[in-house]
Amino acid sequence: MVVAQERLAAQAGAEFLRQGGNAVDAAVATGFAMAATYPRAGNLGGGGFMVIHLAGRNEDIAIDIARPRHRPRRATCSSAPTQARSDKSRNSALGIGVPGTVAGLVLALEKYGSANLRWHRS
Repeated sequence: MVVAQERLAAQAGAEFLRQGGNAVDAAVATGFAMAATYPRAGNLGGGGFMVIHLAGRNEDIAIDIARPRHRPRRATCSSAPTQARSDKSRNSALGIGVPGTVAGLVLALEKYGSANLRWHRS
């Protein structure tokens, strides 16, 4: 079973299960689909946590999908949060960060996915 706020995203995750994927495959598919179908939920621009239970090893794994941390090359120390100017942090490229969601979902897939599925089709 796959549950998500948005029907098409849940269907994407369920399709990966039907094709022989595991729960991590389904969660990653659902997460990426949510970015396209329900972007106001945060998704690729944010971060979060993924908790995985490995039943065979009776082990719990937590992946910290970090909030944006990296800054643009032209951002300087004077752009640091303690000295931030709200107009530049909200209305310019100096206010962006590299999101951790994509990297975290890919990490989960590579380390704990089933490896039975191709994520792209030619």
